[in-house]
Amino acid sequence: MPDCDFDFGPDHERVFEEPWQAQLFAMTVAASDAGLFDWPTWADTFGAELAARGAGAGGNAGYYEAWLAAFSRLLSALGHADDPDVAALARAWQEAARATPHGVAIELSAAARWDGTVSSLRSKGARPPTRS
Repeated sequence: MPDCDFDFGPDHERVFEEPWQAQLFAMTVAASDAGLFDWPTWADTFGAELAARGAGAGGNAGYYEAWLAAFSRLLSALGHADDPDVAALARAWQEAARATPHGVAIELSAAARWDGTVSSLRSKGARPPTRS
């Protein structure tokens, strides 16, 4: 992903400090556009997460950590991804990251990781990652 150096406002603050924040934002918009949830439902869920954490907790990083928690909770609550599936996929990515040399793109092995850790996602219509 290219550097997300979007300037907004008089202070030219960056909207995204890290690529994962931009990716999370894009995934949330794409999920809403795909009809997984409507934007008012998202706003209510995210607002509740921010309120639970306290205003301004953690700055920009805390904002996107709250965003991630709200997104995960909403997908789970609506039956699109349950907590064990998400946890298993996160563990698989962490294992892949530990096994990947510095400077090399991290890849989740479709054969070793997907089949054994998130098979229930497949039953929900998800497909294993493919190499391009």
